[in-house]
Amino acid sequence: MKKVYPLLFLLLTLCTVALAQYNAGQSKVWAFGSNAGINFGSGNPVSFTSSIAPVNGGNLEACATVSDASGNPLFYCTGNRVWGSDGLVMPHGNNILPPGVNTDSTTQGVVITPVPGVANKYYIFSLQQTNAVPAGGQCRLYYSLVDMSLHNSYGDVVTGQSGVLLDSNLSEAMTTVQGDYCDVWVLVHGLRNHVFKAWHITNMGISAPVLSNTGNFTGSNAYISGQMKCSPNRRRLVVCTNEYSTAPMSMGAELCDFDPATGNVSNAIVVDTSATHYGIYSAAFSGDNTKLYLHTRSYTSTLHSILQYDLSLPAATIIGSRYTVRLKLHLSDMKLGTDSKIYLASDDSSRALDCIAKPGFTGAACMYTQSAVILQPGTAALTGLPNDFATVNPTDTLHVVKDTSICPATSTQFVMNAPPNYNRFHWSNGSTADTALITGPGKYWLVSNTFCDVRVDTFNVTYNNVDTLRNKVVSNICEPNNTTLVGPPGYLSYLWYNGSPTSTQEVNTPGTYWVSSVKYCSIRLDTFVMQNTVNLSFTLGNDTMICDPVILSVSLPNVNYRWQDGNRNAQYVADHSGTYFVTVTDKGCSYTDTIHITYNNIDQDMKDVVVCEDKPIDLDLAANVPKGASALWNDGSTNAKLHVEQEGKYWVTVSSGACAKSDTVNVSTGLCDCVVLMPDAFTPNADGKNDIFRGIIPPACRFYDYSLAVYNRWGHRVFQSKDPSEGWNGLYKGQQAFADVYMYILEYSAGLKGEKHVQKGDLTLVR
Repeated sequence: MKKVYPLLFLLLTLCTVALAQYNAGQSKVWAFGSNAGINFGSGNPVSFTSSIAPVNGGNLEACATVSDASGNPLFYCTGNRVWGSDGLVMPHGNNILPPGVNTDSTTQGVVITPVPGVANKYYIFSLQQTNAVPAGGQCRLYYSLVDMSLHNSYGDVVTGQSGVLLDSNLSEAMTTVQGDYCDVWVLVHGLRNHVFKAWHITNMGISAPVLSNTGNFTGSNAYISGQMKCSPNRRRLVVCTNEYSTAPMSMGAELCDFDPATGNVSNAIVVDTSATHYGIYSAAFSGDNTKLYLHTRSYTSTLHSILQYDLSLPAATIIGSRYTVRLKLHLSDMKLGTDSKIYLASDDSSRALDCIAKPGFTGAACMYTQSAVILQPGTAALTGLPNDFATVNPTDTLHVVKDTSICPATSTQFVMNAPPNYNRFHWSNGSTADTALITGPGKYWLVSNTFCDVRVDTFNVTYNNVDTLRNKVVSNICEPNNTTLVGPPGYLSYLWYNGSPTSTQEVNTPGTYWVSSVKYCSIRLDTFVMQNTVNLSFTLGNDTMICDPVILSVSLPNVNYRWQDGNRNAQYVADHSGTYFVTVTDKGCSYTDTIHITYNNIDQDMKDVVVCEDKPIDLDLAANVPKGASALWNDGSTNAKLHVEQEGKYWVTVSSGACAKSDTVNVSTGLCDCVVLMPDAFTPNADGKNDIFRGIIPPACRFYDYSLAVYNRWGHRVFQSKDPSEGWNGLYKGQQAFADVYMYILEYSAGLKGEKHVQKGDLTLVR
């Protein structure tokens, strides 16, 4: 239905304040992994299917979720993509970072914080992963702004405040902590150094960070990846360093003091130095702040471990309280839930979460429980769980003074309303209601409270004369919707051209219409000139089921389109189950149609398999066979999986109803690793023998990168190539190089394992 407003008056009031603790309502909903989610709203975690999924890879470490104070979900994010509570990507939330900047594999790639003192607005802080271009081994920090009042209250990323660069040369650790003064801290760590940066988030925006220098680990692999977590009482901070290294004091975990009033980090002590070839990936505190849990990562075996430390001991003895809770196969984040249990991905299945049921208890009494939460079918827990959310402490008392009038010609009394978002009231006449009847001039006051806000409103009421305002609106009649004329908001009475006293009026023919609106000492006359009829009738069709993507289209000339995800084309490709809608607009009119499409997804995407030639072929080929579908392999078998023990070409056809999809897989063998043999001399004399200096490469060797460089005795590079088939012909700058001894450096990654090789040696050029 089209609504025509003569003028829109907006009154913006104060801020939203939240409870500051790990079990607050804002943290009751988690979205993580591949479409996974759990909701603590009932007290116990209940799984649900979310829309979150990796954006740039198969794993997802970076994720964050926020709800309102009552636990109703608002939005969730991977650092580069933002979904609303309706499960759809926000109109401007598909790619909020600059091109090529990825966050999926950042240990803690995203946090969400409120904007203190501003209702419905949240910051997203995104941290670039270190192993991707253009990071070059150093994370960059960006921020974006989400306004939940946009997009029909499903929220949107604010245009012009998306992917704003804040900092660089950082590690992959990031967390957020509630401050002491209605503020928030976002903490990051410098790359390969001891510097903490605490970005200060206040009602004035994002302030310059507080810098702290404390730490114990050294070396080129210290402080690259690994998590950073703050204790529930906000007084202790744990920092994990996880990258592979054999150097002493380069990996492990440190416990620091944190001051939420100043953002300062200090007094770093080592609580685990990590065994050789192990790193510390993730951490979690118990809700009572007495225990610290660390998740180690092994770089040489398949077994990781969960360790417990007693924080009630003196600092020097904490490291000696180490207790191995469990050996673990799968690497995972650990997160303290609102039920005071610590959750992590399960070894039993990717469709389950394990938990530490009593994390405040010592040793085995902490009760490690396998498959404590079963996730929904078609979802999976990956490495990451949602990063912590910091609520906001109380603000100072706000004083507001307003002047208003009683107009004897129109009314001798009026109702005064309390400001929104408050729950306790005290008027100057002793009333505790959210409204007060004002019957005469004078000074009135109202004190409004929430859990942590105080607002004092003072109203100076006087008599005043009537003032008349005139306004004219020119518009059109819109079909097939009804066109509704809307009187100005906030007025006490309305009178339309036909005698109607309502605030709105429906019209369906061109013409001139008017309304008189009265509010205290103001009379407003609005005239609506409805010129033409604009017909925007169309349909997307009935709800349907599809086997392959379909094109939804609208055949209306010279109109504007906006689909549910912000796309503005006349056609839209529907390639998954969901609700699709498009709004067309023209000459001030709009019309929306919706269609629900169920996608019978039996798409097959099996990849060719290459097995090391020195190992037997023993694998299962798995087809996508959803419930109700059937499979047929080339050997006649009908299982979802086919066991393969030899090379060859295999195919499968999966059928469901009228849909059928096929795929073919080639199984072959290849070299696991390649070794390139380099000669130590060559004779570039054009006799066809040993004229070129290059490596002797095994047949069928697959290279992922290759670089051969030759240097003379003065260190000048005389030859370089990234093509394994090319070699040095003895020329330098177009002239024959002198007979001499040269040095070569060969770097390559080859074979199925992609092992990195670096070979150096001398060669003699013989003339």
